[in-house]
Amino acid sequence: MTYELIDSGDEQKLERFGDYTLIRPCPQALWKPQAPKLWSSADSTFLRGKQWKGLPKSWTVNYKNLLFKIVPTDFGHVGLFPEHAQHW
Repeated sequence: MTYELIDSGDEQKLERFGDYTLIRPCPQALWKPQAPKLWSSADSTFLRGKQWKGLPKSWTVNYKNLLFKIVPTDFGHVGLFPEHAQHW
């Protein structure tokens, strides 16, 4: 899949979904990021109560023989949960 969890910490996660690298909220990530220099390369950051900036309305991500449409929401989700990949 063209998904990668790049780093996490400070209640956020740095992830790549296809061509876009995002910073999203992750309240469980209470530790410090391991690769803080990588965070500046994110295409967009979602802050609670705000919206995404610098992203298209949607894009696609491939996984095996599946094609997923990614649509960032106003509450920080993108419509795809990589942790569920074993069920696809």
